[in-house]
Amino acid sequence: MPVLVSAMAPQALRTTAELADGALPFLTGQRALGAAQAADLALIGDEETVAARVQEHFDAGATEVVLSQTGLAGDATRRLGGELARKITDRGAVR
Repeated sequence: MPVLVSAMAPQALRTTAELADGALPFLTGQRALGAAQAADLALIGDEETVAARVQEHFDAGATEVVLSQTGLAGDATRRLGGELARKITDRGAVR
């Protein structure tokens, strides 16, 4: 059975990397994830731009990427998020 830890601080993430099968960094602060500000973690752009950034996460070793959206752009954002989510394969890549 895989052990996944909801690590939220730098030391907890290091320990998780050493002892667990994976981390669930949901709600982790941006500094713990290596970003200077929260905006550095946002994937903003058209479908191709966002898909390329998601692929970077898989290429870096992510086995799962969770997409969420703000709805700031209305229906277009929801449509784009749904289309992109369908393009992510079970093997951890963007089709």
